[in-house]
Amino acid sequence: MSDAAAAGNRSTSLRVRLLAFLMVPMLVMLGLAGTALYAYATRFGARERDRSLREDVESLARLVEMAPSVRPLSRQAQFLLSYDLEGRSYFSVDSALQGHLSGTPSPPVPPRLPGIGGAPVLFDAVIENNPVRAVTSRIRPRWNDGDVVTISWAETLDGERRRAREMLLLILTPLSALAVAILGLAWAGVTIGLRSLEPLTQRLEHGEHGLTPITNDDVPREILPLTRTIDGLLGRLRTALAAQEQFLADAAHQLRTPLTGLQLQAEHALQQRDPAVMRDALGQVAALTARAGRTAAQLLALTRAQSPAESPDDIVRIELTTLVAGVVTRRVADSLRAGVDLGYQGPSEPIWIHGHPSALTEALDNLIDNALRYAGAGSVVTAGLERRADGIALWVEDDGPGVSDADLPRLGERFFRPAGSAPGGSGLGLAIVRSVAALHAAEFRLDRSTTGGLCVTLRFSQLD
Repeated sequence: MSDAAAAGNRSTSLRVRLLAFLMVPMLVMLGLAGTALYAYATRFGARERDRSLREDVESLARLVEMAPSVRPLSRQAQFLLSYDLEGRSYFSVDSALQGHLSGTPSPPVPPRLPGIGGAPVLFDAVIENNPVRAVTSRIRPRWNDGDVVTISWAETLDGERRRAREMLLLILTPLSALAVAILGLAWAGVTIGLRSLEPLTQRLEHGEHGLTPITNDDVPREILPLTRTIDGLLGRLRTALAAQEQFLADAAHQLRTPLTGLQLQAEHALQQRDPAVMRDALGQVAALTARAGRTAAQLLALTRAQSPAESPDDIVRIELTTLVAGVVTRRVADSLRAGVDLGYQGPSEPIWIHGHPSALTEALDNLIDNALRYAGAGSVVTAGLERRADGIALWVEDDGPGVSDADLPRLGERFFRPAGSAPGGSGLGLAIVRSVAALHAAEFRLDRSTTGGLCVTLRFSQLD
C-alpha cells in the first residue's frame, strides 16, 4: 500500500466529525429533556396519588363520622377498601375510647398528628415490609362528641413504580424516534453541505486552473482561509518554477556563446600541425572555459539570491566588519594583477546584522570584481562600511570612467552591459547584488562617486 493510501486510511472523516459535533450535544440535550420530562411526570403522578389518598381517607372519614353508633365495618366493605388492582391498600379505624375498630391492627404512625377535623397528613411508611404512602385524618364521631377517631389509609408503591416505568417507556419511544430522525437529517444536511466542496475538488483534481489561484465565488466562506493558503502555496510554486525556467533560459543564453567558441577552438586546434597555433587555440579554449565557468557560477549565485530562505536557520548573526575586511583581503592579489589600488575603509568596532553570510560575501565579491574589471588599470577601488543614523551602509566605489546618465538606471538588470564595456563580463554581477539586497530588505543604490566613477551602496535598515 502506498504512503498516500495509508495516510488516506488513517485520516479522519470530516463528515463523521461534523456529525459528532452536531449529534453529541443534541443527544445530551435529548437526554436532559427526557430526564426532565420523566422527573416532571413522576412528580405529577406523586401529586395525583397524594390527591387520591386524601380523597379516599376523607371519604372513609365521612362514612365513619356519619355512622349512628360504634360498629366495625362489614367484611364486604373492608374487602372493597383493601382491594387495589395495582398493588395493595391498607386502612385502619381506631377510636380513642373504643380502641381498634376496623382494618389493619397496627396502622402506620404519622410524623405528626393532624388536627381534629383538619387537613389529613401525608407521609411515607412501611407495612408488612412493604414501603407505602400513607395518610392520616382525625375526626369526632356523632355517636360520642368526646371520642376521637383516627383513620389511616396507605397504598403500596407497586402501582406507582409501574406507572413510572410506563411513563419512561412513553418518553423514550418518541425521544428515540426523534434522535433517529435528527441523525438522518443531520447526515443528509452534512452530506449536502459537503457537496459544495466538489467543484473545488474537481478543479484541483483535473487541473483546470493549473497553478493559478483556486479561490472562486463557489468556495464556501468557512474554507476561504484554506483556499487562500493553497493559493499562496501555488503562487510560491509558480514563482519557483518561473525562476527555474528563467535560470534555464539564462543559462542557455549565456553559455551558448562560450560553448560554441570552445567547439570552434577545439576543432581549430585539432586541424593544426603547428605547435604555436595549437597552443594559441588551447589558450582560447582555457579562456572560454573560464568564462563559461564564471557565467555558470554567477547564474547559480543569482538563483540562490533570488530564492527565499528555506528555514529561519539560514539567517544568522553576522559581524560585518570582519566579513567585509576578509573579502577585501582575499581580493588584494586580484587587484594587483589588474593594476588597481584596492582599499578598505571602515570602523574598528564590530557591526552586527542578521542575514546570510554566503549571500553577502557573494554580493561583495561581485561589487569588487565589477570595479576591478571596469574601472581600469591605475584606478582606485574602495570598499567601505559605516554606521549611519538610518542604518548600516556597505559600499564599493571607484574612480573609473563610470557610466552614462542613460545607462545608470539600468545597471542591475540581468545581462545588461553598457555600451563600450570591457569584454568578458556577463551582465550578472550587479543583478546578483540587487537580489542579495532584496533578500536582506536592504536598499540598493547606484550613484556616481565623488571622483566620477561608480558607487554602489547597500543600506541595511534592520540592525542587530
